[in-house]
Amino acid sequence: MVSEISEVRLRITKACDDQSTVKKYIRGHEEVLLHNGVKLSEGYDYWQNLDSVYLLVAESIDGELCYGGSRIHLWNGIDSLPVQSFLAPIESRVFPELDSLAQNNGGILEIAGLWNSRLVAGLGLGSEHIIRTSIAVSAFLAPKLVFTFCSPFVSRFADEFGFLPYKNLGKEGKFPFPDERWMSTINFLEDKINLPNAKEEERIKINELREKKCFVKEYSSRGRNLKIHFQL
Repeated sequence: MVSEISEVRLRITKACDDQSTVKKYIRGHEEVLLHNGVKLSEGYDYWQNLDSVYLLVAESIDGELCYGGSRIHLWNGIDSLPVQSFLAPIESRVFPELDSLAQNNGGILEIAGLWNSRLVAGLGLGSEHIIRTSIAVSAFLAPKLVFTFCSPFVSRFADEFGFLPYKNLGKEGKFPFPDERWMSTINFLEDKINLPNAKEEERIKINELREKKCFVKEYSSRGRNLKIHFQL
């Protein structure tokens, strides 16, 4: 599918304060997963009213359509992080391990729920811009450590942004999730500010997002142009 969309808005919002956007995000995520033969996990939407969850959405300029996004979960010591909920049945150490890290490092946050619609396929929105912007936004929040649980598709891009496998859990950080067809990886950023393991070009782009926060920029990828309105 070749997208005819050439302009989107990337906006950060607090989930509990923006239920209309939350519903569009959930509906779109569900559609993408079903297309790939995967169902949303039971209780998936537990986060929608939490004060500790931010939503990064890629949407049409008028806000009517949601093309993708991600969630940023802050560990609050009460509610589980998504990766803890997902892995608890197959990795008993995931709760004490991450809770201990959070307590000893001023908290942790997780970038979760990354997806993009087939309507924007080929624009690099999910594989580049949403990941990059999620990392940029993490700098505005207090926790030092950033975790993410990546599908095999997203794991291909994780190292470009400086993520490393968290090898204390699973098989060198890898798990058969959501089923045996997929080998997903728990990754982390130890230094979300300086990003020492990221590619230099990515550090430059992420720093631009952090410094400007609200601006418009046109990108070109594989001969396609995409204008993004950032509202961070």
